[in-house]
Amino acid sequence: KWKDIDFISVAKGPGSFTGTRIGITAARTIAQQLKIPLFSISTLAAFAWFHANNKLFEDFIAIQMEASRGQVYGAVYKKKSKGNGLITVIDDTVMELDKWKKVLEDLNLSCEPLIVTSEIGVTTCSILELAEFEWEQGKRPHFSESKPFYGYSSIPK
Repeated sequence: KWKDIDFISVAKGPGSFTGTRIGITAARTIAQQLKIPLFSISTLAAFAWFHANNKLFEDFIAIQMEASRGQVYGAVYKKKSKGNGLITVIDDTVMELDKWKKVLEDLNLSCEPLIVTSEIGVTTCSILELAEFEWEQGKRPHFSESKPFYGYSSIPK
């Protein structure tokens, strides 16, 4: 029942422009009407969390996703040492592939970045889990704080 829902989580992107926009709008509308928190979770963070138990990732988890115009979306996360969830080392960004490779090189990562595939739907439970970790920490984001991430505002000059 609607009254049994404590919070909503939604993928904020990066992703398809239309899908991200519709998802955020629908989630914001429901959260507003039910007067409940809305957690908007990075698609890249969800992908990282989905793979976080892989033994290859002792320290950092770098995520890379193809963007338009020869660019890539990228982010780097680290598993929390206490509790559940991720620490953002490098927030979601979009840049030229050679610049992204330089960023990763400067971090001296011990493994290659994970490449987000078209099978991104497998991270649905990860989106909910990451939101639940924030809920358990007492966070209660207002629906108006949820905005889609398209990456265009993050392009380095």
